[in-house]
Amino acid sequence: MLTRVYANNFRCLVNFELRLGQVALLMGPNGAGKSTVFDLIERIRSIIADGCRIDEAFSQEDLTTWQSQPEQQVEIEVAGESRNYIYRLQIEHRPEQRQVRVGEETLRYGEQPLFEFSAKTGKAKLFRDNGSSGGEYLFDWSRSGVAALHERPENKLLTWFRNRLSNILVIRPNPMAICAETREEAERPNIALTNFASWYRFLSQERPDQVMRLHTALREVIPDFDVLRLRQAGEGKLLEVLFATTKASVTFGVGRCQVGHPPLLVKHLLLLRRRRPQSAAASRGGVWAKGE
Repeated sequence: MLTRVYANNFRCLVNFELRLGQVALLMGPNGAGKSTVFDLIERIRSIIADGCRIDEAFSQEDLTTWQSQPEQQVEIEVAGESRNYIYRLQIEHRPEQRQVRVGEETLRYGEQPLFEFSAKTGKAKLFRDNGSSGGEYLFDWSRSGVAALHERPENKLLTWFRNRLSNILVIRPNPMAICAETREEAERPNIALTNFASWYRFLSQERPDQVMRLHTALREVIPDFDVLRLRQAGEGKLLEVLFATTKASVTFGVGRCQVGHPPLLVKHLLLLRRRRPQSAAASRGGVWAKGE
């Protein structure tokens, strides 16, 4: 569970700290910074879980406009089995060289160091789960060193943290852009959920238990709902909503049906994903935003 987010010099966030519980609701007017918090979380997730380059996740336009500092500081805390993981990242911007680089990056499990990197030396330090040194080596400052490490028996703590971040979903649904057609499977939804049909296609193959629970939940809230179906259509497939009594089908997508419209289906699938059985230490929290 994500328990803390800190940012300095990221858009409107200056020396900003947010502490989170199991479920959190962010409320405020437009422009208050709610979306900025979610964008920051998604960018941290992308550089650690996806191995995204630092200059692809953070650009000079993300610096706070009323400050002249070229560095950004980011921190997150994630609840582990007995202690919190504390991840810190310093991003250095060098506009004259058209450069964005990792200045410093550290990961700790409570007070125990797991990884350290400094661009001043260009060296990274790895620590084993038992606290002993795992070696020192040169590393590229254009990417996260935590993302680049392979899983090994002696660094399961670091791997757990990275896998935990990969499970974070940041979404900002755009119902008018959700498409019914899918030509490939998508392991995770994109931020606007425009690839929901491709995500559903992946889940139907890899997580059929979640799809069955989704159908059961939807039958309780949508009158006459039967199932979601993927129908072959040329080179791709179309996601359809089928109704039991009338045997009618409605193509899933932009405003096709009032009672089974995409946001309701998406909401139930996300809630079912949060409730997937797992250990208490890895239980999923949720952060939601509401504007005026």
